[in-house]
Amino acid sequence: MSVINLYRQDNQPFAQIPNQAIRDPKITPNAFRLLAYLMSHQDGYALSYEQIERQTTLGRYAINQAAKLLEQLGWIVVDRPKINGQFVAKTWTVLNPTNANESTADDSTMESPHMGQSTDIRRTLNKEYKDIKNTKKAIDDENYFDSFWEIYPRKQSKPMALKAYEKALKTTPAKIILNAAYAYAHDPNRDPQFTKLPATWLNQECWNDDPLPARMLDTKATRSQQAKTNFLQLTEPTNEIPDWMQIE
Repeated sequence: MSVINLYRQDNQPFAQIPNQAIRDPKITPNAFRLLAYLMSHQDGYALSYEQIERQTTLGRYAINQAAKLLEQLGWIVVDRPKINGQFVAKTWTVLNPTNANESTADDSTMESPHMGQSTDIRRTLNKEYKDIKNTKKAIDDENYFDSFWEIYPRKQSKPMALKAYEKALKTTPAKIILNAAYAYAHDPNRDPQFTKLPATWLNQECWNDDPLPARMLDTKATRSQQAKTNFLQLTEPTNEIPDWMQIE
C-alpha cells in the first residue's frame, strides 16, 4: 500500500484555504479538492492513496494529475526519496501561500457595506435581473402578435397591423389587447361587413371601447323576407277543394 507523508509549513490545526487558491482560475476543481483535503490534515500525517480516493472520491489518475498541477503552480512539492537505492514513501509538502506562485486572479475590491443602502454588487444584480425580466417581457409581447392575428376576425394588411401592434405595446400590456380582440371577434352584435381592419382597431385603441350596441334589423331585408314568407304560404299545396269545383 502506497503511503504519503504529508507536511505543512503553516502547521495550522484547521483547514485554512488561501484566497489565492480560491480565486486562481488555473486550479481545476480536482486540484482544488485535493489541496483543500491536504490542508485539512495536521503536519506529519501519513496518507494512503486508498484513503485519499475514499475521502475525496477522486480516482488514482485524477489524484496524480491534480498533484502534478498543484506542483507546477507551486502549491505543493512532491518528493520520493531513495534509501539504499530503494524508493520509499512519497513526501508531499504543502507550501505556505506566500511561497506559492502568484495567481493571475485579481484581488478582491469589495466595498464595505453601508447601513440602509444597497451595495454596488446588489444594485448591479438587481439591474441585471430587471434587464432580463424586461427582455423576456418584450420577447413574450412580440410573440403574442401571432396570437392576436389568429384571434382577430379580419385578416388583412398584416404588416400594418404588426406596426400598429408594436406601437400599442408601448402603452398597453399584450394580454389586455388579446382579451379585447377576442371579445370583439365573438361579439354577437359585430357586423362582418363593418369589422374594422386590425391596424385600425389597434391605432384607435378599441380595446377601451364599450361592447357593441344591439344591431338594428335591416327594414328592407325584413320586408323582403316577409313577402317571401307570404308567397310561400299562398302557393303551399292544400287538400281542400274550392267551392266551385264541388259537385252536388
